[in-house]
Amino acid sequence: MTYTIKEASQICGIAPHVLRFYEKEGLIPGVGRTDGGARRYSEAEMECLSLVQCLKNTGMPIKRISEFIKLEQSGDSSGKRLEILRRHKSDVEEQIQELQNHLNKVKCKIDCYSKCEVK
Repeated sequence: MTYTIKEASQICGIAPHVLRFYEKEGLIPGVGRTDGGARRYSEAEMECLSLVQCLKNTGMPIKRISEFIKLEQSGDSSGKRLEILRRHKSDVEEQIQELQNHLNKVKCKIDCYSKCEVK
């Protein structure tokens, strides 16, 4: 099954202009075209889009995502892809810990203000 740019946009929650940008940057390689030139996204490309969005939404820079995708396409066996993902995982875990610390502070303030209002 293939999807038009509008369908891919709706399924992934990514605006069509962003999909075009991703393609231009090489983040979604090999997007097929109809005879009339309209983009057609395969299941594999939809999965790639999902991964790109995941990496982007967790803070990986476009440049690093592009590097990862190029390594994936080349069939990299040097372990660079794995290293990129491990490094990113570590970065995300640090972000989560930082957010957890902020959340704890907010909860503390809520508790403090809740006690003040009760009196």
